[in-house]
Amino acid sequence: MAKRPNPASAGSRDGSAKARGMWFRRRRRQAQLDLSALDGLADLVERIVALLPEQSARRKPQPPPEPVQVEVRLPAPKPVPEPVPERAERADEPAPLLFVASASGYRLVESDGPAPSRGDRVELADGSFRVLRLGPSPLPGDSRRCAFLEREEPSAEPRTPDG
Repeated sequence: MAKRPNPASAGSRDGSAKARGMWFRRRRRQAQLDLSALDGLADLVERIVALLPEQSARRKPQPPPEPVQVEVRLPAPKPVPEPVPERAERADEPAPLLFVASASGYRLVESDGPAPSRGDRVELADGSFRVLRLGPSPLPGDSRRCAFLEREEPSAEPRTPDG
C-alpha cells in the first residue's frame, strides 16, 4: 500500500516555516506624516501674526470719562416699631387651641388663657404637657393658633444605695 503524504508534513520537506506550524508577525510600517498640512498651518500662523498689530491699535486705552458729581439725598430712616412680646394677649386674637396627644389618641382643647410659647409647660386635668410647636389650627376655616402638646413624663428620682 502506498503511503499517503501528510499535508502538514508535505511542506516540511521544502523547509517552509508555515509547514512546520511556525507563525511570524509582520511588523507594521509607521504611517508617513503628511507634511502638506503643515504648510497650510504655517500660512494661517503668518496671517494671524500680520493681524496682531491692527488688533493692538484698536485696543488702545481710551481716557476715562470725566467724573460726574451728583448729590444724592437719602430718605430719612423709618422708626423701628418695638417688638411685641409673644405672650402679650391681643384683644382681637381668639383663644388658642391645644392639640393634646395621649395614649388613646388626639383631642382638641380650647385654652382659656394666652397662647403658650414653644417649650412651655401646660397643666391640664390629664397631667403635665410640653409645647412641641405652634402652628395653624387643624380645623378647616379656623384662623386660631394651635399649640401641639406632648405628655411630659414625671422624672424618676435617682435611686439611693439604700433602696
